[in-house]
Amino acid sequence: MRQLLVILGLAVLLIPPAAGDDKEKSDTDKLQGEWVAVSMELSGRKAADDYVKKTSLVIKGEDWQQTLNGTKAKDRKFKLDPSKSPKEIDFELTDPKTDKAARLTRGIYKFEGDQLILCRQIIPERERPKEFKTTDKDGAELVVFKRAERK
Repeated sequence: MRQLLVILGLAVLLIPPAAGDDKEKSDTDKLQGEWVAVSMELSGRKAADDYVKKTSLVIKGEDWQQTLNGTKAKDRKFKLDPSKSPKEIDFELTDPKTDKAARLTRGIYKFEGDQLILCRQIIPERERPKEFKTTDKDGAELVVFKRAERK
């Protein structure tokens, strides 16, 4: 009986975490997939509901593909630093003619349940936001995304 308990105890330790266990995933892994905007603020102003409904995001690897108001924005690469508080994200826009990084925008992000909250500068090379809010003078964007329903 004692041997059986030892074997069962070892088996429990060797079972990998459930596939849906986000605690074991990196933030880059958590970002992967499709997202839809649920709220948006630009420079202290709430975006119109129609604009928000037509805003979405697809993340594949380190590629950030966003659609704003139904129009596909330029693709960009992103890099995370989850060790900072708040967590940091940098976006690099590549010049299609030279294939070199052309502009850098900085932001912060966090996860809350099935939501991704992002606050970033929309004007290149400006200082990174320190809080999840925008003002009429900062040129920042605050977006709350929710993971898209699987079809």
